[in-house]
Amino acid sequence: MLPEIIPNWHPIFVHFTIALFSIATMLIVGSLFIKNDFRTKILEAGYINLWLGCLFTFVTVAAGFYSYNTVAHDEPSHAAMTDHRNWALVTASIFLILTFWSIKLYRADKKQNRLFVFCLVLATSLLSITGWKGAEAVYRYGLGVMSLPNTDSHRHQEGGEMPTDHMKAMPEKSMDVEGNHHSSNESQHHHDHTITSNSFKSMMESHPQFPWQSFISALQNSKLNSKESAIEISLLKGGFSSDALFKINLSGKNYVLRFMGDHHNLEQRKVISTSFEWAGLNGFGPKNYLIDQDQYSFILLEFSEGRTLNLDDTKDKKILEAIGALLSKVHKAEPPKENYQEFSQFIFGQKWYQTAAAEKNKIIGPSALKIAYNDWIKINDEVNKQPIKKAMLHNDPNLRNILSHGNKITLLDWELAGMGDPRKEVAHVCAWYGLDEELTEIFLTAYYDRVPTDGELQTLKKLKTQILLEFAWVGLSTLQADFDQQTWDKYYDQASPKTVKDLSLIQMQSESKPSDEVTRDIFLGLIKQFMIEALGDNP
Repeated sequence: MLPEIIPNWHPIFVHFTIALFSIATMLIVGSLFIKNDFRTKILEAGYINLWLGCLFTFVTVAAGFYSYNTVAHDEPSHAAMTDHRNWALVTASIFLILTFWSIKLYRADKKQNRLFVFCLVLATSLLSITGWKGAEAVYRYGLGVMSLPNTDSHRHQEGGEMPTDHMKAMPEKSMDVEGNHHSSNESQHHHDHTITSNSFKSMMESHPQFPWQSFISALQNSKLNSKESAIEISLLKGGFSSDALFKINLSGKNYVLRFMGDHHNLEQRKVISTSFEWAGLNGFGPKNYLIDQDQYSFILLEFSEGRTLNLDDTKDKKILEAIGALLSKVHKAEPPKENYQEFSQFIFGQKWYQTAAAEKNKIIGPSALKIAYNDWIKINDEVNKQPIKKAMLHNDPNLRNILSHGNKITLLDWELAGMGDPRKEVAHVCAWYGLDEELTEIFLTAYYDRVPTDGELQTLKKLKTQILLEFAWVGLSTLQADFDQQTWDKYYDQASPKTVKDLSLIQMQSESKPSDEVTRDIFLGLIKQFMIEALGDNP
């Protein structure tokens, strides 16, 4: 019996195809530059590799078609593998023609043909593109991947769990929501699964910790389901949240199923469900179709099309204007009447520091923290001289939580939403996106629907200074470091000043969680930058 190959044999044979064709091209091209008798032997070796590559390609293409029709996938990944398939078929056809051409040349006394060599180099270039598209299908869209690595989750609990995505350096694998659909000429490639299909059962068995039966029961009793309904399911790559996301297709329409993580208690799940529902009803976030009204363990959301943003988008004036206008609507909207929380991610860091600093003989960071805290209090008193009307905040408007589709901007992941100071969220966006003065004014003008006043700009500057220390507090609370005061002060002296944008860059660019040394340097650098801005000179 053949051993089980996961997902199939295609990845094995394709390496032979690529290697043999590439070697054939190098040998045949190389023979053009050799003038002695060795030239004929190199040319023959090139032809042999070309012919062997052609034989392996038949097997590779056959295994590829089997993979195309059997590997679990969603619509974006289906489009990716269809693109790869089309390139592969064209490339294979060209190499087949070249193989017959080479046989003809070989029989004609092994004569070289420069046109043949040119076509061979061109075909090898197409082979490289085809291979790249195959790699994209696996590494970007997860085709054939049976299991994904566990990433650090962010926590949202009282009493010390880290509340914000920003402190996790593992980049969020934002879900691909490009919204690609099967075209009419691909209608033969489909999967009709009922709720009790093997693939759905397989997903349930792979993730038994979630209340699947409750979801199925609620779905069957809703308007979304009927006897004729079919369901497709695939695991979506989420972000830092420990909640699980699945893509559900019911009768041709896509949804996102979100199961709440087990670290949320019933009251927290109720608050989170209310936040998602509130955002959907107001058009700030994806529309909600089904919410567990018993245990609040799942939400079925609209599958929103578009793409999440990156740092390059922070220089796009239209995008900044759209974000500013949307955030303004969020802050002006009537908050939920019940089941909401009084929460701001920035208050968390302050509470952690106050609690930790009060403990006797506990060393939590460099000596400069005490001075920094006193300066933070002074700034806080200045910006809060006038009473502030609290508003509903998203509380985590990082770039991967913002979806762009055409001219529409949607805020994703309302897990941390709560009532707080809206000015903090505005300052958060300006700091996290690294906006300069010009871009800040564009964003604020859209937010206020007018040019910001000098007083508002001064307050924003102070709030951004505060945020430096607040991010540092939250970050220090997550470090597993047991240093004495002298060691902390040594590391602080060695650290260079850092901005919130530096922290944002780590989140956006890192492919794995940075070491404690890297993150410690960032957080200490934030403290240093806070001292510079608060005191007006180097500490």
